[in-house]
Amino acid sequence: MRYYPSLQEIVAAIEALLLPRRKKAPQGRKPCYSDELIIALAVYQHLWRFRYAQVLLLWLRSQGEPVPAPSTFCERKAQLLGQMVLAVKALAALLNPPLRLRMDSKKLPTAALARAKRVRLPGRIGRDHANRTHFYGLRLHAQVDDRGYLRRVLLRPAQEHDVTVAVRLLRGLKYGVVPGDRGYLSRGLKAEVARTEHAAP
Repeated sequence: MRYYPSLQEIVAAIEALLLPRRKKAPQGRKPCYSDELIIALAVYQHLWRFRYAQVLLLWLRSQGEPVPAPSTFCERKAQLLGQMVLAVKALAALLNPPLRLRMDSKKLPTAALARAKRVRLPGRIGRDHANRTHFYGLRLHAQVDDRGYLRRVLLRPAQEHDVTVAVRLLRGLKYGVVPGDRGYLSRGLKAEVARTEHAAP
């Protein structure tokens, strides 16, 4: 059976997140209801599937809960939308903390560039964007979790760009966010990842 936390539990959890607070109400007076309560009411409304705020507040008031007027709640709720999103993400992370992954690549030179045509070592000529030079060798593409363990490793020729290999690194993953540097910025990569997500069963 699914457990839904009470309003007091939601308020306590949101107060522990230490979200940005306002010092005064728009009229200059001290606010009667904290932003944590407004955010908790919005989360409570979503959990219990109250479509209208009036019904939600009437139900809580019948249970003896001190709640604001519907107009005050709806107006402040619209202003706190950004903090509500942060609160929901933080609460979800507390209940089910995700494993954070990061992906990046590293050059692996196998021979000096001047000897590239004379040696028979594995590799190709690739671009070193950090130093604005070229090198001969391979490129290591890897995913690393927040504990420093390698989760997926691909060894590819140096001329293959990060965006090209990123599709294979992300294939089969269930994570929503995998940080990477500017080398992974590509509309084609976003479209390919979205296509594979929709195709997955």
